[in-house]
Amino acid sequence: MSYFQESLARPITYYHKKCGQILRRTMASFDLSQLALTDTDPESFASNYPDLFDDERTTKQNFDRMQTVLIKSHFLLLKVELELFLHLLGLECWRVALLEVRAGKARYPKKVFKNLVSPTPQELLEHNDNLEALCATAVPQHGLTKITDSMKLVDTDLLSILNSQKNNNTVWSQVFTAFHVRHLIEHRNGYIDEEFRSIVAVTWPKSSWGDRLADLEKRKEVTIAESDLRATAKQMNRFLEVLEDLCIQLKERRDILQK
Repeated sequence: MSYFQESLARPITYYHKKCGQILRRTMASFDLSQLALTDTDPESFASNYPDLFDDERTTKQNFDRMQTVLIKSHFLLLKVELELFLHLLGLECWRVALLEVRAGKARYPKKVFKNLVSPTPQELLEHNDNLEALCATAVPQHGLTKITDSMKLVDTDLLSILNSQKNNNTVWSQVFTAFHVRHLIEHRNGYIDEEFRSIVAVTWPKSSWGDRLADLEKRKEVTIAESDLRATAKQMNRFLEVLEDLCIQLKERRDILQK
């Protein structure tokens, strides 16, 4: 059954609102955890939360690492939540576009459909809906650039939307860099390679990392500081604010199609 079947469907404006709430809750969780750390005994903490670490450091050493661990954990939560929302937004962009084609209200260049790989039998079984299977084929679940590129095929360019807004030149730089910093830390333990330097060359100087670690060419490793976490949360929320009108437009377009 399609999750977006009319009887079960929630508009993309709902997921837009929920994403903003969860981003704010993530930072509230971080702030509360910071307060808790200042009034916690390391030994009591270790007994209440066993197996947090798998090395041979002392309890006190591991407790001192918790600040870094909390920053990384909450940073991951921010990234995962925004990525999930952008995936849902991409699905909705394709869904509305294909529904409009089906209804004879729009036409897209043939190149759009050439980029669609035929849904696999597994995808058809999962969705029980050809249109939903096509959308799932068109929109990747992961990867900021991959998701946003898939949306361009149906005339939704998120970077252009951002660039059309005043004072939003740092939003994409922070969000884009944050995604790639997270990937680097997850897969290379933070050690910088030439691919990373090339990918973030343009966005790095306008991000919090550029402010803190200016010369990327001389850096061997990248870290996530509290300032990076807070800057990422701030710019992700600004990103969502800019996307509000798009979500409203998509809802209105689908409402018309469902009348």
